[in-house]
Amino acid sequence: MLSAEQKRALTALLPSGQVITDPGPLVTYRWDAGLDHGHPEGVILPGNADDLQRIVHWAREHNIPLVGRGSGTGYTGGAVPIEGGLVVAFSRMQAILSVDPDSRQATVQPGVINAHLQKHLAPLDLSYPPDPASHTVCTLGGNIAENAGGPHCLKYGVTSNYVLGLQVVLADGSLLHLGGNALDPPEYDYSSLLTGSEGTLALITQATLLLRRPPQAVKTLTASFDSVATAGKAVSTVIAAGILPATIEMMDGSMISIVEEFLKTEIAPGAGALLIFDVDGYPESLDAQLDEIRKILPPFQPLEIKVANTSEERDMLWRGRRSAAAAVARLSPNELVLDVCLPRSRLAEALTGINQITAEHGFGVGYLAHVGDGNLHPNVLCDLSRPGELERVYQAGGDILELCTRLGGSIAGEHGVGVEKREFLTCMYQPGEIAAMLEVKKIFDPHGLLNPGKVFPKHVPEKQPINPTHHELPLGELTPDSAEQAAEWLSELQRQGQPTYISGNASKWQEPATGGRRLTTRQLIQIHELSRQDFYVRVGAGIRLDELQAELGNLGFWVPLASPWSTATIGGLISARANSPLRVRYGGISDVLMALQVALPDGRLLRFGKALVKDVAGYAMSKLFVGAYGTLGLITEATLKVYPQPRGRCNLLARVPDAATGAAWGLSALRQSRNCAGLTITVEPEDVPETAKALLAFTMEGHPSDLSAELQTVRRILHDCGAESITEDNKTTATGLWAQALNSSGNVLRTGLAPGKLPDFLSMMQPDILGDRFTVDIANGQVYCTPKAGGADLINSHLSKLRAAAYPQDGHTVLFSGPRRWLNQIDAWGKPRDSYPLMYQLKKCWDPAPILNAGEFPAHIQD
Repeated sequence: MLSAEQKRALTALLPSGQVITDPGPLVTYRWDAGLDHGHPEGVILPGNADDLQRIVHWAREHNIPLVGRGSGTGYTGGAVPIEGGLVVAFSRMQAILSVDPDSRQATVQPGVINAHLQKHLAPLDLSYPPDPASHTVCTLGGNIAENAGGPHCLKYGVTSNYVLGLQVVLADGSLLHLGGNALDPPEYDYSSLLTGSEGTLALITQATLLLRRPPQAVKTLTASFDSVATAGKAVSTVIAAGILPATIEMMDGSMISIVEEFLKTEIAPGAGALLIFDVDGYPESLDAQLDEIRKILPPFQPLEIKVANTSEERDMLWRGRRSAAAAVARLSPNELVLDVCLPRSRLAEALTGINQITAEHGFGVGYLAHVGDGNLHPNVLCDLSRPGELERVYQAGGDILELCTRLGGSIAGEHGVGVEKREFLTCMYQPGEIAAMLEVKKIFDPHGLLNPGKVFPKHVPEKQPINPTHHELPLGELTPDSAEQAAEWLSELQRQGQPTYISGNASKWQEPATGGRRLTTRQLIQIHELSRQDFYVRVGAGIRLDELQAELGNLGFWVPLASPWSTATIGGLISARANSPLRVRYGGISDVLMALQVALPDGRLLRFGKALVKDVAGYAMSKLFVGAYGTLGLITEATLKVYPQPRGRCNLLARVPDAATGAAWGLSALRQSRNCAGLTITVEPEDVPETAKALLAFTMEGHPSDLSAELQTVRRILHDCGAESITEDNKTTATGLWAQALNSSGNVLRTGLAPGKLPDFLSMMQPDILGDRFTVDIANGQVYCTPKAGGADLINSHLSKLRAAAYPQDGHTVLFSGPRRWLNQIDAWGKPRDSYPLMYQLKKCWDPAPILNAGEFPAHIQD
């Protein structure tokens, strides 16, 4: 416990009222919404980042643990100080610092309530999609720490899909900026790593979030079935048809009965399962979407189908789902709320097994599920006043977690691991994989003071020692035919200290490496698994994107990725974080990536992630390899989301006077768009008249009825802005023009900015800086330019001029593609970023020789 002297010193660090040490008020902070409790020694209420830094420095000096807390709505003990120490409560950091409508971004402090941000955004016709059930009270800092989801994740994604940048305080008290307003900065993706890390790596003081336009209208349909298995098959069939509802919720028969008893009314009499579909979009499309769902359901013999035609009717259909928590609370003194995620195809099997487990332990259970994304919440009913009940209900919960992992699921879909599920992380990850996570933990928090006792088991199994056997390496290029062989060869290369350059098909760096061994993935080209029910594909890292798209296209699917280079491999695109204009609609490579297999330089072959829509168990380790340029390890296999081919697509092309004007006009149209799948400007003066050098392309994808409505809106906006020659083109997409322009270029420099800053940036550029051929990805804030042929001095001159304009606007400029030799002859990455020391430490930990891709990324820089 804190001594009296320590309490006095602690209280003196902050203004009056910001430190609590009296025993009475501390009781509130012993629990969150779960069953575990802790023993806080004090509570800190920082008002800003400076306050927090002072506290962290003091805690480090006195070896006092720190536990971050939002509103305490978590279910797994994540905010519970089980090892004592100080609770850092962010209730005084509730400012919405800025909203940029043109860039679709907001910057907030961690204590902002989720629903308060939504209310603030509504008059601006903007929204923040992640909406956990506790959104009226939970904080955005807590949402980020847990990587929270909610019912709309199927269509709109989880918190990690919306975190662009973080300001954090590390365990040593230093303040870091990670990521930011500009996409794809030249650093390891630590923002994604920290999202979902449950406060064990850093304390968040500020977050920059991506926003979307909300749908104009919503309609609801409910359908009841005889069993959960039948309902699950109906859901898979709806999604496979290319229909993507905003929400698909499910209640099983037990929960239906509980709610009906509570409401004293029938909501689905005699049903074994009830599905609730929300469809959204333009008002013109809603009836068509519901009609499509209704036409799919009859083969599954629904007991009843209801459609809400008014908001009052919609509230009635949702009343049962929204009443579930209150109904369960009335029925049972306590409940263990579990959170697992499964492949949709295994949900029925999981429910059968969970029913057996709870019956064997003597507990009742009811289910709620975000069934569209496989997220299942078993509510195990218990009474903790009975002797031994807590131990028995935890035993039942553990059995359920083990069952779900055997079925290919995760122990945590959106509630985190916390203390409640930490012992079950070993069900998902091997000792070597957990060891790699703990190596990351030690880099960020070497003394283990941030939220100790969470996520990881008390006794971590020892990782298997690396086989010391020497492996004979073939002469010339190294082309392993299996992931295991790649790991063995990397181990030998590390032992020998041989510089090694990883390569796919050398699409981005347009010549082979010199001065070391070349390790390629050309033999790792298999499609290992394609799930047409659960919508993922698992492939070797060496498979070409165009070949994968062709195979998927034959089955009516695709991955929403694109590349300028026809020979680009999946592993290469991930390593380079080479995103395309499709990102505005489908997210970037990190968002499409579900899991990775990687070979570390010490010979460990590790898997991170699951083929699941939601998975927040452990750290998001796969994100570290996105954009790491092969400096941390060799990607051998990737699991990607697949989608049905777009239901509809339309493209508008318009001539604009210049790039700056075109960017401003494009942003005006984007403000009203909800289906944009690419918005670009290409400038190629030899192909167009001098009076109109720039071509704006606006691509929309989605339901045909939505596109019809949006097409007219975008056309009108562009016309009112002054665009001429506005034409509809069925074949020429914004992404296609972007790829064509970059494929025909040599050296390409890429500048990243917040999209709303593009018009000013482009206006500042003199013709000799951008050149007479360049491309702008307006929606994602990326400018790609091609300097005229010249040597390293000319390229460096262009980089310096671009950076002089980009840096004051929090942007960056890097070498996007070109001859590999430029990496050693020019300043390819720009000024050091806050994350570089952490990057260097991780690189040194996993590649101590170092051997991998020397000079290809700033991880070799030590500040």
